[in-house]
Amino acid sequence: MPEVNLSENGDLGLPGDPPKGKAPKKGKKGGKGKKGKGGVDKTFEGFGFDDNATENGGFRFIPPDPIGAAGKSRVVAVVNTIIESRTKGGALKWRDSLSDFFAPLAPTTFTFDPKIVYDQYEDRFVVVTLEVVFGAASIDPGNVSRLLLAVSKDGKPESPTAADWHYQAIASK
Repeated sequence: MPEVNLSENGDLGLPGDPPKGKAPKKGKKGGKGKKGKGGVDKTFEGFGFDDNATENGGFRFIPPDPIGAAGKSRVVAVVNTIIESRTKGGALKWRDSLSDFFAPLAPTTFTFDPKIVYDQYEDRFVVVTLEVVFGAASIDPGNVSRLLLAVSKDGKPESPTAADWHYQAIASK
């Protein structure tokens, strides 16, 4: 996985951020109101491709579908098989397989295409992934399709468990 780059205020290049290489102008909307360098302040390694197999019994998913979100003090990243939380300084807080993370929803197969966003208004992370279970054929009335959703209880989830997350499965067939 490529390095995660955070500016000194935690921006990851979201809409409304100044263009690359340009610091926000003093007194302008979105600016810091003080002189800033506008560059990257912290860099650290996230999980790597080999971690993909470590967390799910030896399987490697290609592509891994990497995505991450930065909150006030945490960065949470997810791929098809792994979810992890780090401080903005790069210290690993926790890591888990995505199937174990969603265990309260009893997934019966591998999940795929995970997404994560940080809700800045409620100070929480939202993780969603897809699950499909095929019956006897790819087109079968017994097939199951669900959206698996997890919402952190606050912006600093200390574990990948129900102690820090709310879980919900939505039938999507």
